[in-house]
Amino acid sequence: MANVDTYTDEELKDALIKTSGQPTKAADMLGVTYISVYGRIRKNPELLDIQKSARQKTFQDISNFQVAAVLAGIVKSPEFDDEGSIKKDENGKVVYMDAVVGVNARMEYASRLMTLFKSDEGIKDETDVNIKTAVDTSKLSDDTLNDLMAALKNDEK
Repeated sequence: MANVDTYTDEELKDALIKTSGQPTKAADMLGVTYISVYGRIRKNPELLDIQKSARQKTFQDISNFQVAAVLAGIVKSPEFDDEGSIKKDENGKVVYMDAVVGVNARMEYASRLMTLFKSDEGIKDETDVNIKTAVDTSKLSDDTLNDLMAALKNDEK
């Protein structure tokens, strides 16, 4: 591994952005030790802001995914061929299919992902999810979904 002086703050900023603010991955990307990256981040308030911003953006993206997945009841999943390899189209892009996923599984998975990307400031552990009955929302009309959302808002008051 290279020492602290082999990379610039600008290179570290780019690495933090590309790795969603994860210093371990940024260190791997730069070919340096985690300790040198962590130390430099802690000494430079601008780098610390970059790290936190990247992590908060990832958290927001995952939060948006969670809401969309819960409402749609469908997630995109890669298709596989008969040999178990991921299918690609003629341009080399992965071919996706719609996969129905239960609401409990989606909520649990998304919550775990959000926990991974929480920053130590600004995002608190105050998410309270209560599922009284599992509902397959993909089979509900828009009016029914709106009624459910309104009932949930009334329960919160």
